[in-house]
Amino acid sequence: MLKDKFRDYRIAWQEIALHFEVYILPIKISVKLCENKQIKLIIPDVTVYFIVEPDKVKVSKLLLYLNSDLARSLLKLRAWNARGGYFRHQSTSVGALPLPEQILQCNLWGWIKERVEGIENEELNKVLREIIEKYQEKLVDELVKTLELSKDEYDSIVEWGKWLNEL
Repeated sequence: MLKDKFRDYRIAWQEIALHFEVYILPIKISVKLCENKQIKLIIPDVTVYFIVEPDKVKVSKLLLYLNSDLARSLLKLRAWNARGGYFRHQSTSVGALPLPEQILQCNLWGWIKERVEGIENEELNKVLREIIEKYQEKLVDELVKTLELSKDEYDSIVEWGKWLNEL
């Protein structure tokens, strides 16, 4: 049932940006035109890529991972450098990111499930941003442990990614 309710949403990101950032976007919106309510498709006016995943919990964990400093830094290994510190986050680059199997199996960040299940789809971005702000250290600690990295290795990768944007 949860999957049916979430089928009209996608994980989305812009191709060209200073920092890779994903959001959950609806594919349709309700608009009022001439006092008639109509459903309209959203058509981006810039290059935007999408990931389709009908499970809200998996989407939430994928968003948390893709918006992590680790994933952003690793993505810079493959993303083309554009002018002014911008990067081209194309589907081939994002698709080459290592994706921990624990995210797909929903073993990583198990506590996220209870936080997002009752949330309305329209509020999910806001709730996940709050989780990132409030639980950043906990999210990082679990990710580091899952990937069997040392904290120094994690910090080095993230620092390297930040340095690339300064060039």
